Amino acid sequence: MKKVFYLKGLSSDEEELKYLMEKFRKNDIDLIPLVTDYKDISGSSKYELVRFLSDMIGVFKEGEVNIICHSMGCNIGLLLANSLDNIDHLIFISPEFIPITKTEQKFIVESTRESKYKSKKSRISISKIKSLLLFLKSKKWVNEELKDFLHKNIDTSVIYSKGDKYVSRNQIDRLSRVSSIECYEIDSNNHNPLLEETDAIELIKNQLEDVKVIRL
Repeated sequence: MKKVFYLKGLSSDEEELKYLMEKFRKNDIDLIPLVTDYKDISGSSKYELVRFLSDMIGVFKEGEVNIICHSMGCNIGLLLANSLDNIDHLIFISPEFIPITKTEQKFIVESTRESKYKSKKSRISISKIKSLLLFLKSKKWVNEELKDFLHKNIDTSVIYSKGDKYVSRNQIDRLSRVSSIECYEIDSNNHNPLLEETDAIELIKNQLEDVKVIRL
């Protein structure tokens, strides 16, 4: 079973993580969350955070590393990717490196599909404040490190839902122009298409197995 490390989104809880771990396990992928609650590391500096995550990866695996990141986790994953030299494949799910524009909002489909695990982005409680502060810091760090990441040419996939109102299509378009990055649109409105019965996990499995996938 292939080991893959996972950096969750801001509001994903332990129930959601367990659901994803089981779903990936059924597809012969051992999904290993690197963080279960961001508030526990919210006071870390950029360098402390990268060192902590690198140590976590070292506990589980030597050699090449595969990482899946979702939403805020993509910000953290980008920092980690810049510090590691043994990443085989990096997968960004619904990255939010830059905010969407008002013009883009007019063209994005509003969420209408029911899901067992709806996005909690609009229901961030006071208990999430520390995690939110880390999210804001990670946005700043991405601005500092995005250029270096693009120059590293890491084998990267970007997966996003066509109806996700939090993901900038301008950003997706820019990322798709980088030779080392492949972008894939999923027929979903969920901010995390992994939570619904979509082609997202099958697509990831193909990427990890180095199967040639036609760009959607």
